[in-house]
Amino acid sequence: MKKVLAIMLSLCMMFTSFTVVNAADDIKVIVKDQPKTFDQMPVIIDGRTLVPMRGIFEALGATIAWDDATKTVTAKKSGETIILKIGDNNATVSGETKTLDVAPQIINGRTMVPVRFVSEALGEEVGWNGDTRTVTVGKGKLHLAEIINPIRRPVPTEFTKSNNPEDLIFYPATTNEEFSAAIPDKYDEVIIPEDLLNIDQLKIQDPELDIKASIEGVDGTDFGRALRVEVKETPKKETDAILRFDKLIKGMKKGDVFLITFQMRCVEPVKELGEAKVKVQVEHPETYEKALFEQFTTADSNWTTIYLVFTGIEGCEKVGIRFGYGPQIVEVGNFSIKNFGQGVTLPSTPVQGHEKNPELRPEAEWRKEALDRIEKIRKGDFNVIVKDKDGNVIKDAEVELDMFDHEFEWGSIFRNDSDFAGLFNATVPEHDMKWGPYNPKLVMSYFDKAWSWGVRYYRGHSIIFEKLKSGKGTELIPPVCGVAVENKDKAMLDKLIRDHMADIMPRFDKYVVDWDVENEMNYNSLFRDAFGEEYVKEIYDWAREYDPDGMLYYNETSVFHESFRPRIENLIKMGADIDGIGIQSHVDMADVSLKDLRELYEWLGEKGFRVKITEFSCGKFPDEILRASYMRDFMINMFSVEAIDGFYMWGYRDGDVYATYSLFYDREGNRKPCLDQWEDLVYNKWWTKDAKATTDAEGKATVRGFYGDYDVTVTHNGITKTVETAFHKGYNNTLEIVLE
Repeated sequence: MKKVLAIMLSLCMMFTSFTVVNAADDIKVIVKDQPKTFDQMPVIIDGRTLVPMRGIFEALGATIAWDDATKTVTAKKSGETIILKIGDNNATVSGETKTLDVAPQIINGRTMVPVRFVSEALGEEVGWNGDTRTVTVGKGKLHLAEIINPIRRPVPTEFTKSNNPEDLIFYPATTNEEFSAAIPDKYDEVIIPEDLLNIDQLKIQDPELDIKASIEGVDGTDFGRALRVEVKETPKKETDAILRFDKLIKGMKKGDVFLITFQMRCVEPVKELGEAKVKVQVEHPETYEKALFEQFTTADSNWTTIYLVFTGIEGCEKVGIRFGYGPQIVEVGNFSIKNFGQGVTLPSTPVQGHEKNPELRPEAEWRKEALDRIEKIRKGDFNVIVKDKDGNVIKDAEVELDMFDHEFEWGSIFRNDSDFAGLFNATVPEHDMKWGPYNPKLVMSYFDKAWSWGVRYYRGHSIIFEKLKSGKGTELIPPVCGVAVENKDKAMLDKLIRDHMADIMPRFDKYVVDWDVENEMNYNSLFRDAFGEEYVKEIYDWAREYDPDGMLYYNETSVFHESFRPRIENLIKMGADIDGIGIQSHVDMADVSLKDLRELYEWLGEKGFRVKITEFSCGKFPDEILRASYMRDFMINMFSVEAIDGFYMWGYRDGDVYATYSLFYDREGNRKPCLDQWEDLVYNKWWTKDAKATTDAEGKATVRGFYGDYDVTVTHNGITKTVETAFHKGYNNTLEIVLE
């Protein structure tokens, strides 16, 4: 990997140049045996060749970030960072200054860099052929990735759907009648319809807000009266108009199953939405932790019945309805909440058209666009050249490609579980690598076991946690770190951190590539509070010292907190040596906008970071159909973003995860709908099998497939040969097979 980055720098330093610019349309650029064309073709300045930097870097698999204010470009790949500035003859390579003969410059809106030969010490050949006016980068023998783990995993092979990417698993809606008929008879009605009809409960946070509430008679219903709320102007925030019930839900226990039922209709919609909108919450009166926090919309002027199942949390007894979403008139009636107690399974909540997330609907337009992006960025053209033992190409040989693993990382926290190997090619310890409970012997046993199953990828989580204890009292870092902070003894803390890194990073070097160096900095800042924000740069510099080739991550949960993006900008500004951002993704109410997530992923990619989903969970509600639908579209959405390299979930069995509900199995080991979605996407839709082609007159067959590890089988004149190979992104992906 370092060789590739050395090439990228060398491409910026290959020829010296003067000042006169001439067009050079006839100059060719070949990267890893593949001809490259650019929207701005190479140019000659005083007889020297310049090429578009972005095109070259991206061809070599680097990420690019442009800072327009400073006219600086940053390229990152495999732990190396290259920084170049327009008009500046100095380039920085992972902190070391290099002198360019000619400064980068902008031509026709594109950043152009001079090219010159690179020394053999950089590990690759970059050549210039004056006769053909061609720049070549790389040699074919280096253009196939290595298979990381030769052990085959027992992946799923049987599916209920085709491998057509649009033939997805959707769920027919349960009707209100079917749902109502399936509700058990035994329950405690903790909120009754009359509890709604007290308009004195409507709290107006902003006394100047023009809002009116009234109780209206409604004909043609069995409940007779309803609450009408008229919001006549847009509140500053949605909590400015909230109805908080006087009656509390007494005796709520963790795990109790509740059903909320009410009816609503739209009199005048919120103009921007075309619908009336409310949000129902059930929260703790002091901590504001929420057992329920769900929005509902309807454009229907007729009464729409709403059902929603939710799970109790101890002390969440305060009920409220929010109305502050813009000018609207909405009516709500027949509001009740029933407690069915423990161990009860209610049917899946009926899909109420507008009441459910429109992003999850089968006809959602974003999904088609995402599937198109997946086809472009997750697949490549794989070339197989067939020859005989004398080196002659063989025409009309039959070539078949069958994938046996992904390049993309599909993982979970480690579990010594018979199902693990068939589900995941990647893993991460849940607790035992954290500094406080650090248990290297146990972690190594996890990794050795996973390797024996065929698992390929391993993450280190996490080196630093700027917090002494978790909310449950678990030590996250050694208490002596707190002593160093309390005494303002930076030298002491420096040594503690460096000693820990010197142990953990080399120890697991044979397995771990990704390291969560810092974890959850938005809410935990023990070290930086004592020694300043710049301390984080020192931490990453030390991590780079102990694993020069590693991918150094900053892992975060609160990525939509107002401090997150400024923090990222500040980390870039201070020059923190960070390769990637881990997005934990505990989307436990299935209510985070997929559009907002994609915009965040792409923003991070534009800043030059790789991205991983590191701790996915979706577990604070019992509706398995909603959970499966959200996970399906979350996966499609993230897989369609080029900057993302992996998806890890935070467990998959009920009772074995921090969330109330897991993704794949209940406590009795029964499959859940999420497992069907996982297998269909990861091993069916995004999997290449039985892909066939025939060699042409040049002995070459080309097959397009998902990036991964393959069996390539060639047959000609009764002779068959099968070869294992890796077709990964950023490589030439040309395999030569000799039939004897």
